[in-house]
Amino acid sequence: MIARLVLCSVLLSAFTTAISHAQTTSSPAKPMHSGPQIPQQLPSTSQFQLHSQYTQQDYLIQVAQPSTPAPAQGYAVLYVLDGNATFDAARAMGASFAQGSARMGLVPTVIVSIGYPNTALFNVAARAKDYTPQPKHPIERNPEREYGGAQQFAQFIEQELKPKIQSDFHINPQQQSLYGHSFGGLFVLEQFFQEQQHFQRYIAASPSLWFDQYALTYSQQQWLQKSTKAHQTPAMLMITYGSSELRTDQDLAQKQQNEKQFIETFQQLPTQGLQFWSFVHPQEQHVSNLYASLPKALYLAACQDVNSCQNILGKPHAVATPTLSTGQ
Repeated sequence: MIARLVLCSVLLSAFTTAISHAQTTSSPAKPMHSGPQIPQQLPSTSQFQLHSQYTQQDYLIQVAQPSTPAPAQGYAVLYVLDGNATFDAARAMGASFAQGSARMGLVPTVIVSIGYPNTALFNVAARAKDYTPQPKHPIERNPEREYGGAQQFAQFIEQELKPKIQSDFHINPQQQSLYGHSFGGLFVLEQFFQEQQHFQRYIAASPSLWFDQYALTYSQQQWLQKSTKAHQTPAMLMITYGSSELRTDQDLAQKQQNEKQFIETFQQLPTQGLQFWSFVHPQEQHVSNLYASLPKALYLAACQDVNSCQNILGKPHAVATPTLSTGQ
């Protein structure tokens, strides 16, 4: 697993370096055809550390701003968890999409990654606390870790980080997206169920549905009951997973059924106020699905409206549901 993470980091670093080099080279190759050449520009980036009074944790915030001016209503914004591992890849992908943005119906999108200082890829202990809700059952797996800080982490994003981003950039408050993987995917889904008004678009990659004896299924049922009694803010939700994510649980069959039912519950909902997509990425493992899901996360964050989102991602529909991972 460590070797795969290192390999992913090296490949992403090389990819980003190659793009930067192509941009800054003073003597580009002679074009094969005449006419003006439009250089592909990487978004301008900035980073800063932000201390939270809610979590008592320092965060490394990295921001990629599109090279194009903000639309009248403001930039779309995508908040990405596990920022140390995801920022370079998301930034490069965002730049590559920019050339065809008008044709695809995409709006310029600010990418905000949330990571941790002095972290290479993943701060395992910090993310375990920040991304998980308070457990209602005894935690047997990894008992040395502290869980249950999701509420405070959500307050950090809403009360401290968002105001900072909105003061520095012209952001469209009606096109804000949140992306997370594994425990981060668990956090995304909890926010969707509990605080849906904070974002309009949610992307959960390989969410850790197993956490706290599948307590998230209870959150889903509570959300369903509320949604039938009161008008819900229109939202878009995407869940992705890899076809080769491994499972080692003894009660595998029951867990597979729980996860399958969780996905199918969304697939069977009426489309009132909710657009739902689910995707399986062939041959992707748990960690690699993080990177395989980023392009779709960027598309969902940037598409202008329901029609343009469906033109890119397809109409929301039921798909075969393979087993999700027990990863974190």
